[in-house]
Amino acid sequence: MKIKNILIVILFFCFKTSFSQENIAFYNLRDYVVQGQNYSSIITPKHKVTVSLPLNVGIGVNTFVSANQLFDKNETTGDLLFNTTRLYDSSKETNLIAYNLNVNLFNLTVATNKGGFSLFVNAKHNSHVQLSKTLLGITNFGINSSISIENEKALSTAYTEFGVGYSHSLFKDKLHLGFRAKYLNGHAHAETDQDGFINLDLDPQFKTWQFSSQNAQVRTSGVSLINGDSDFEPITDNTGFALDFSARYQLNDKFTFDLSVNDIGSISWKSDLKGYQIADIAKDQGVFQGIDFNDDDADIADEFESIFVTSEGEIDNFTSDLTTQTYFSTNYMLDQKHRLSFIYNNFTVFDEAINTYALGYNLIGSKGTVGLVSSYGGYNEEFKLGMNMVYSIGFWQMYFSTDSLLSLMQPVEEVNNVNFNFGINFVFGKRASKEKAEKERHYFEIDYRGNFILSKKDL
Repeated sequence: MKIKNILIVILFFCFKTSFSQENIAFYNLRDYVVQGQNYSSIITPKHKVTVSLPLNVGIGVNTFVSANQLFDKNETTGDLLFNTTRLYDSSKETNLIAYNLNVNLFNLTVATNKGGFSLFVNAKHNSHVQLSKTLLGITNFGINSSISIENEKALSTAYTEFGVGYSHSLFKDKLHLGFRAKYLNGHAHAETDQDGFINLDLDPQFKTWQFSSQNAQVRTSGVSLINGDSDFEPITDNTGFALDFSARYQLNDKFTFDLSVNDIGSISWKSDLKGYQIADIAKDQGVFQGIDFNDDDADIADEFESIFVTSEGEIDNFTSDLTTQTYFSTNYMLDQKHRLSFIYNNFTVFDEAINTYALGYNLIGSKGTVGLVSSYGGYNEEFKLGMNMVYSIGFWQMYFSTDSLLSLMQPVEEVNNVNFNFGINFVFGKRASKEKAEKERHYFEIDYRGNFILSKKDL
């Protein structure tokens, strides 16, 4: 298999459909939307029963360049020309491309007096690709000096999760704990070895180059599905397990503090496994001669492919970890209709911590809520403005959120990140407020005959 085919496998997995992963604005909807349980396991829904079908989707895309930075339009012919110089100038030492898709296939959430429980099914696809400035420099300048490619990484996973969630309040509702247990079923996966590298030392004067490589490989599962050689199977032999934990502490009527840790788990890949590898070559073994780099007739591509000894074939079972995320928030109620929030989100991609800090405001009404979120950080370490909203009409509940409000207003060719969640839920029976529930709490009493009776007592 040629080298370019290895790269195609990685990119195909990452951009087959077509994840900004923070979803800060969506997280700040808190108890209004049951899909928010993907980010906080605390279940205190506004309605007694909520049912959702595959009408709820979350999408995020993040790149380090926009389309108008990549292409120039030829005004005479109308053709788009790839601008490698601008691509290189816009890049940093390492550059991340991220994509995520989350489809809530089913959710049943039932409220209890002290919290609630849920059953859910989600389909997810998460991808990250890291490109170095060195590699992007090759697209602009070609190979005219020694290069070291060691920061190129890729990780892409598509899977379905089947889970159950439960939460309960303690200590007179001061402390609320929640957890979710998830069975994972993997459909497709691709990853590079995190320690892989390729080095190439060129000496045009003496027409020699020295080549070395180690762990330059790609592990995959589900390639035949992507290529169309096999049919989609809802249940595969690729299985895993994950947990989510959350805690909420209510200090008083004004302040609450939330902490959530999500996606602690992994998937074991066992079916349709293939590996693609460039053979390891020690530095003192990879000295080659014979190409004149100034000779237009020299077939350099063929020479390099003869050096890069590639192989593909079946590989052993392997395990991949999910990307664990942490959320922390402090919420302050100005009054019953106005809430302020500070939010922190953290996750790690290719051993690099991605941090986001945000301030949020929500106006709370009888039919729903609407809010704004201002955040800094994320993949590109930039300021973003987001918004969220929920509105209920009868048994219909509609919601929308985005971390990148301004991006949605820009021309598509100027956008380098976009994030939004939207959907429809069916809600039944509005849950009583905490104050009303306290007043209508049931008590067992003993009548004059010594019998137990159930009665309501107004506090």
